[in-house]
Amino acid sequence: DRSAVARSAIESAAENLSDGVIAPAFWFLAGGLPGLIVYKVVNTADSTIGYRTPRYEYFGKAAARMDDVMNWIPARLTCALIALPAGVAGAWRAIASDAAQHRSPNAGWPEAAM
Repeated sequence: DRSAVARSAIESAAENLSDGVIAPAFWFLAGGLPGLIVYKVVNTADSTIGYRTPRYEYFGKAAARMDDVMNWIPARLTCALIALPAGVAGAWRAIASDAAQHRSPNAGWPEAAM
């Protein structure tokens, strides 16, 4: 229905803002071109093999965990960059509570702020 489509679009935009814009910029600023390349390799590995398959189970888990580690700061930075201009920074406890309910340790932050 319309509500589910709108929710999906908002969640996708928030997560892609974090993974596709803020995190690469963060890692470029933190580590220059090598930092950006390492981030993109890890993020791409998580996207392509970070799922559980018998053949790539251990490599996929490693890629997923490394992606979680590398996105920890950028996800929360994205959350702040959404919340501050939107005037919802005062709702930080509600955002943190909503983010904690997400299955991903990072995706919930920008999604909750959005």
